[in-house]
Amino acid sequence: MKPLIEVDLDAIRENYRTFRDTLGVAVIPVVKAEAYGHGALAVAQAVVGAGAPMIGVADAREAIALRDAGIEVPILAWLHSPMQDWDATFAADLELGISSFDMLARVGERARNRVSSQKTGPLRIHLKLDTGLGRNGAREVDWLALFAQARDLERTGQLKVVGIMSHISGASETDDLAQIARFERGLTLAEQVGLQPELVHLCATGAALKYPQARYDAVRIGIGIYGLSPFDAGEDPGIPLRPALSLRAPLAHGFTSEEEHSHSWRIDIGSADGLPPLEIAGLEALPPLVDNFGDRWQIELIEENHSIVEPYGDLTEPSPDGRGDRRILTAIGPQTTADDWAAAAETINYEITTRLSGRIDRAYLAPERLRAADTMAAGSDRRVAPLRKAVIDLDKLRVGLQEQYAPVDLSADAYGHGAAELLPLVLEEGLEVVARTYADVARLRELGAKHVQLYANAPEATRTFYGLSGDTRHAALALRSELIHVKRVAPGQAVSYGYRWRAAEHTTLGLVPIGYADAIPRVAFERAYVSVGGATAPIVGRVAMDQVVIDLGDNDCWPGMPVHIWGSATGDVSLHDWASWTDLTPAALCATLGQRVNRVYVTREPYESAGFGLPAVRVISSDGMMSSDQGDSA
Repeated sequence: MKPLIEVDLDAIRENYRTFRDTLGVAVIPVVKAEAYGHGALAVAQAVVGAGAPMIGVADAREAIALRDAGIEVPILAWLHSPMQDWDATFAADLELGISSFDMLARVGERARNRVSSQKTGPLRIHLKLDTGLGRNGAREVDWLALFAQARDLERTGQLKVVGIMSHISGASETDDLAQIARFERGLTLAEQVGLQPELVHLCATGAALKYPQARYDAVRIGIGIYGLSPFDAGEDPGIPLRPALSLRAPLAHGFTSEEEHSHSWRIDIGSADGLPPLEIAGLEALPPLVDNFGDRWQIELIEENHSIVEPYGDLTEPSPDGRGDRRILTAIGPQTTADDWAAAAETINYEITTRLSGRIDRAYLAPERLRAADTMAAGSDRRVAPLRKAVIDLDKLRVGLQEQYAPVDLSADAYGHGAAELLPLVLEEGLEVVARTYADVARLRELGAKHVQLYANAPEATRTFYGLSGDTRHAALALRSELIHVKRVAPGQAVSYGYRWRAAEHTTLGLVPIGYADAIPRVAFERAYVSVGGATAPIVGRVAMDQVVIDLGDNDCWPGMPVHIWGSATGDVSLHDWASWTDLTPAALCATLGQRVNRVYVTREPYESAGFGLPAVRVISSDGMMSSDQGDSA
């Protein structure tokens, strides 16, 4: 048995119905970021089967994957790149959240072309207002002009404003009520301009439970659908919630990378699989884990590929007939919950489930009849999402392999670099292939590594060629994104959940569509920087699931401008800086890149590859520029 995530879809259906019946308005389940780690397609099919009238996702690529898999209800997506393929986006019959003049003008022009060619009816949009969160959404000073622009486009038949939306910070009751009042002003202004939206929605899970007056026509329920509370530990959500996710793994004995634990028990899940890198205090705060015999275990150490565990006292003897004597440990479940892990790691339950790697198999209890997505459509090179790109330099890796004398560790999908792409290069050099877990051995054998060996305590020398060890070789993997929203703000402007940061002076904020579901752990807040136009910019405000805000100061920046998260180019922040800011090793940072991040391979020879969880083709020439028919696809 390999590590396994079990998702109880009956629990998800029950949670959806509970919210619907309790709140008394339409409930829009949010299934972005692979449904917070639960699996977007299975969850979407479950909630639609339970009566959900609409689905919410972050970007159009997530929406198109669901549409291609047979989800027919309206799907709302609200994060967009100015460079994306709008024709492909419109073809999926989506509803789009629009946050700026620029984005409204872009979609309006493309919608006009489609309407005039009789390819489709008016585009359905939701105008998103910034009522105080400081991320995407139009500033209050721009609302009147934005509404007028949308009204004029609506009158020409190019689009229809079917919704007005915003998002509450949860900073304090005073701040939240101020946002509700600001949103009311926006609705009044929209009506005065002549807009008549069908769907007004402001609240996500927490605000929907706390502020009945702000439920309007619909609420967007994310974390609550999965049976987890949006509130701090000990705060009663006031509604029965049934957690849907469990994480289990078989116990093995011996051979770990730490000498003092070399003969300890372990499970083959670690920080490279999405577990938080707990220090001693966090490990001590975590409740005992329980196995299938009822025995209790304490985690002693979380490594990249394993977690070292020790039993409390003597272990229960297996049955005399030897059947069912394999010990299976529940790492997340009824006894040790996602909330427990969040408290130990000083984070939130959202991050615990969402960062669990897509490499871990999912099993669904009580599923609908699942239909796989059309991989050619979902993984094609149409640019239908913001840029999230891991650029992997195959030439650097080839040089590293030529200098490698130890066996080569390709665990954790070659630590995010892509085992399918790297394995042929390793075999070409005649090097031995090893892996640190049984699951990785099985995956590599499926890829053609016939003689791969289990080497649970593989030393650092087996991973030197990646360039992750801090020696003179630069890391082969660089992470790139873009600005999708830029706004000038006044002193006092707060940013993101909890209002942990406020602008001290006039400044420019940029929205980068990459969050803890993709690459950036929440702990990076108040520590991390990125590079924009060769200048560093700090991350300000809480890191969210899909986005971060950066302070651009007085620099001249625009939507679509490249953002370097980490890399080796002049002016880049290094991967090792990110390791120091996040308490993760460089290998674990690369291995935990989310499924929305595309891999792009740079080499002197044309090369074909696949993205993180989405089959795709990338061809790059020796100067690093992609061929013109494929573009800088996200």
